Amino acid sequence: MKLRLTKSEMKVVKHKALGLSEKQIADKLFNAIPTIKKHLQNARNKNGLKNSFELVARYAANNPFIFLLETEIEYETL
Repeated sequence: MKLRLTKSEMKVVKHKALGLSEKQIADKLFNAIPTIKKHLQNARNKNGLKNSFELVARYAANNPFIFLLETEIEYETL
């Protein structure tokens, strides 16, 4: 099942899927940590998911090739 996300939520979920912490995501997206937490909470709630693990798993299931490519790119730039 495809995730229903706003553009902001999608950005946060992508970074979470790449293994970044909430602080790292906040720094990268120039947002406050509470904003990042709220985006993750909204994304979980609107998709009926219990936790961020389920959210990341659903994202990876829906975007397997993009997820792998982004992981390689992200690790090369860290």
